[in-house]
Amino acid sequence: MAILIALIFQILFVLFAMVINVGLVVHDKINLQNSADIAAYYAAAKQAQLLGAIAHENYQIRQAWKLLAWRLRVLGDNSRRSHPAFISNETSKLEAPYHLGDSVPSVCIASSFWSGKSSRQNLCHEARIRIPKFQELTLIPGLFGPLADLNERIAGIVKDAGQVIEHSCQTSGSINWAIAATWMISYRLEVGSRLKTIRALAAEVARSPEDFTDLDGRSAREGAEKTLSNNLTRANLEDYEFEIFNSFGGIPFDRWLKEIEIYPTVLYTDFSNTAGGCSGQVKPLWQGLPNFYNANKSKIDPQGILADLYLEPPKSSPYKSLLGVEKNPWIMGYVGVKITSKPRKPFAPFGKPITLTAVSYAKPFGGRIGPWMNSLWPYGSEKSSGGEKLEPLTPERYEDGAPQEFTSSSVPNYSRFPGDALGLNSRLALSLFASTFQKVTGMTTDWWGLLPASFESKGSDPLAWALKPQLNRPLANDKSIGPWIRDLEISAVAPDLFDSTYYSVDPSFDSNYRQRMQQGILKGQFILGDLGTRDEVLMNIRDQMDFAVRLSDPQTNFYLLKSYHHLLTGWSPTGPSDFRFPASFGECYNEGKDPIPGSCAIGSRVGYSVKIVSHNYLTRKDLELGGPSVKGAILNPPPF
Repeated sequence: MAILIALIFQILFVLFAMVINVGLVVHDKINLQNSADIAAYYAAAKQAQLLGAIAHENYQIRQAWKLLAWRLRVLGDNSRRSHPAFISNETSKLEAPYHLGDSVPSVCIASSFWSGKSSRQNLCHEARIRIPKFQELTLIPGLFGPLADLNERIAGIVKDAGQVIEHSCQTSGSINWAIAATWMISYRLEVGSRLKTIRALAAEVARSPEDFTDLDGRSAREGAEKTLSNNLTRANLEDYEFEIFNSFGGIPFDRWLKEIEIYPTVLYTDFSNTAGGCSGQVKPLWQGLPNFYNANKSKIDPQGILADLYLEPPKSSPYKSLLGVEKNPWIMGYVGVKITSKPRKPFAPFGKPITLTAVSYAKPFGGRIGPWMNSLWPYGSEKSSGGEKLEPLTPERYEDGAPQEFTSSSVPNYSRFPGDALGLNSRLALSLFASTFQKVTGMTTDWWGLLPASFESKGSDPLAWALKPQLNRPLANDKSIGPWIRDLEISAVAPDLFDSTYYSVDPSFDSNYRQRMQQGILKGQFILGDLGTRDEVLMNIRDQMDFAVRLSDPQTNFYLLKSYHHLLTGWSPTGPSDFRFPASFGECYNEGKDPIPGSCAIGSRVGYSVKIVSHNYLTRKDLELGGPSVKGAILNPPPF
């Protein structure tokens, strides 16, 4: 028995050692794969945050475009007698077109609403006004005494009135051009500041195929490896190799983010004195450039900073007319992680160790950087093309270096909701703030400066601002010390149904992104806050929405969002492997104070979430990414 037991014990010991070794190998393999998943998820989450920041900056370009369109159609065109903002009847609240036929909005401010005077003179009540020349009265000969004095006085009054009209006719065209140019420059300055931030973020996202910088300025590779090492078993940790793949690494900016460049037509009313009197003519902004800019260059642009902004700047300049950027769907954002370890087992101390390999991929999903120009993106194309324009009210894409001929579709306008055919040509949209307009008068062009004082150092503040420097704070509600129109401008660009459909908009951008970027990835660079932020007073999208709800007619502003919860257009997985559209979409169960996209700790969210994806998915040849029935393979496949 002793001999038999001794023989069996050796066999049992070998079996025992083998079971222990196999068990430890399986444990290490599972641990290696789980650690790879966690590391990939970590890096993809950092990638998702950067895409979310780019998406929000892109939305700021959208808001700058909305502000330009609103100024031209509501402020610049409101001196017409029929403008809905000043007509108190039911027709002004109809969802019906305002401009008909060849009628187009034109900036014209030669009216009492702008001057603040009691005079009822209005050279802008018609787009193509014609005022006959005043004929001087001939003194009646033979009169004497009081009749002669009265005759001379009447003749003088008529002559003075004619001179006033001639002077107004001579100067009003230049004033109209100046305010239209000011709004156009403010738009381009805002776009340029936002585009520079987008380009800087995109450069860090694509810094290297092996690494990128996260929002806080740290290496995503180092963070992923620390996450990995904190989860590895001791055996895996003793001898392992770590690889990471950044799918955007080394890809030029214009290959995965395409700028949607446009050439909008901003119109103003010019006036000219002729033998027949004063006549008005609607002209594109660039036609008035030589006469006004050259004559006033020393005053409005002494340093030559704005020279390119009056016309379309070079394509290399960020200060140009854009609708935003569109993301190439064939260049997919994801992160790959590969880990190889060689753990030694207690009952196999000699020979070559077992080699274990784990590969994992994770990608951001659910967010939107912004709409494409067109509904289709052909495989391999540099831009969206084909199908219909997703927003038919915007100008066509600007491709060549020559100004386009004027068309009514090139006048700034935007959709308020998907499928909107009117935009700001709607009587209802133009009269949205009519109750406020009808209570106040006396707008002044001094509220908008041709060259913002903070342009060189802090970017631009495109909104109207108070005349006195000590009162240049946003949202001055006391009408005696600040421009009330600033409140309306903020309300006019607040998120609407179209925005929530096509953009990832964070209601608390400053705390969730801006502060982190200024202290991290873009340290040392000035980053504009949300529209309305001035000096040390911060403005977020939630504040904009509050103003819009308070100042507009709640019964007619159906396209403006009433609650920031309506911006929760992203979602987290319901479970570890359940990525179906959630039943609780758009709902928030716990509003958190931590920097969470959308500020919702439990429930829906804003922007991108992250999910684990398979290698087979990333290498498929039939991914339908370019629109209905537009299939192909991604252009940045995984290397391992």
